[in-house]
Amino acid sequence: MPGKNRASHKPRAWLLALLGTAAIGAGVFWGGRWQKSRWLETASLDELAAAAVRDESDVEIFISLGRRARDAEQWERASRAFGHACELAPDRVECWVGWARSLYEFASYPGADAILSDFIKRHPNDPTAYLERAALRREAKRNDKAWSDINEAVRLAPNNGEAWALKGELCIDMGTHLDAQNNFKKAQTLLPDSPWPLMGLYHSSIELKSLTEAEAAARALRKRFPDQVEGRFYFGEVLLLGSKGKEALNEAVAELKDAEVVIKDTPKTNEWHFTLYL
Repeated sequence: MPGKNRASHKPRAWLLALLGTAAIGAGVFWGGRWQKSRWLETASLDELAAAAVRDESDVEIFISLGRRARDAEQWERASRAFGHACELAPDRVECWVGWARSLYEFASYPGADAILSDFIKRHPNDPTAYLERAALRREAKRNDKAWSDINEAVRLAPNNGEAWALKGELCIDMGTHLDAQNNFKKAQTLLPDSPWPLMGLYHSSIELKSLTEAEAAARALRKRFPDQVEGRFYFGEVLLLGSKGKEALNEAVAELKDAEVVIKDTPKTNEWHFTLYL
């Protein structure tokens, strides 16, 4: 019996040794990935460009290079980086979105639209691709095509709050403000930590002359997102529209003056919403 016990212990010890080796290997692997991720976040544009020359097969380097070039508004450089990333990882939607976004900035809408359309042809059930193409088409004033895309995005991903918010924006563009309001209310339930639905609710409510709902949206935006400069302006505007008496008028004017000071110091943001990676 003692001999049998010793024999049974041999594979157990071997297994423990194997597991220990695997754990060490996993630690080195994940530690290396963490270090690389940190480096990609902090590397300069020139450092990323040099890394891309050394290794043309690393998609993460090219994605980071594209993003850094985009931040520097070097759109052609960003386009080349994202285009190469698409070759390395043809199924990753963020690569195609980055390529389309960069090309749109320095070239034309048709080329950017063709890039996203190519991805959709290969991945017809990707809701993000439809959402991003809808955003592009809205930016380029192709609202009919954008409407078709956003409905497909909502169908494929009914719990995507950004899709409902963009659908609300399109409704405002097309003058269907009650539908816009309902879409933004839906978006608000799915995006409780985003100011976007509240901004849309404000605009659609103003168009519907529903000052009570507009004021509620502006107050919520002002309170929950104090750094969102639009909240200051919206709140002052709706107070002015509904002001009765000198005290209310003075409050509205004070809010609008405060908003004017803040907005002058705030750079204009691009209206094309990239909702996932960029």
